[in-house]
Amino acid sequence: MPSWENMSVTITHTWGDGGKINFDNAPIQRPRFRLRGVYLPRSKACAVLSHYAIEFNAGYMVEWWSGMQMFPLGNDPPRISSSVPPPDPSAATLDLYSKALAPIRAELNKTNNTLTRLEGYMSVIYPDVPRVDRVQMTFLSGAVLNPIGPNGDLVYVHFSFADTNGGFVPNEDGGGTGPPH
Repeated sequence: MPSWENMSVTITHTWGDGGKINFDNAPIQRPRFRLRGVYLPRSKACAVLSHYAIEFNAGYMVEWWSGMQMFPLGNDPPRISSSVPPPDPSAATLDLYSKALAPIRAELNKTNNTLTRLEGYMSVIYPDVPRVDRVQMTFLSGAVLNPIGPNGDLVYVHFSFADTNGGFVPNEDGGGTGPPH
């Protein structure tokens, strides 16, 4: 698991309903958030990481991200088959990201998913109807090509929504990606 502690993420690509609802509607673009570790005390030992809180400045994320908690889960590091180019708004680059992330999306959608990730739930209003979204974040080390140095890292944020039976279904391939910093 990467060190998510105090990691900031700027979302550079979004797609599907999940991206529109949870990132594109932020008043200030590009959406940006930070992960802050929340630690619990242990008797006779140092505190242990419990989860991460999402923090952001007003306007950089839609309001339902407020109070979001992400829990570390899984043991298998996610991998993509080939690196992706640096982010740009072209349709060709968006298509390359979508194709490269397809196997990770498929794995995240499984109920017995073992990928290393952060996972949490948030209440979303869309369209004017409350519902629950599952949010999953994966860290892809060295996934972004850099022609003048080491490859850059990428954070992939994936959304699924709860159906009426309490299960989760993919949200129209909704999600977003961005570099950690």
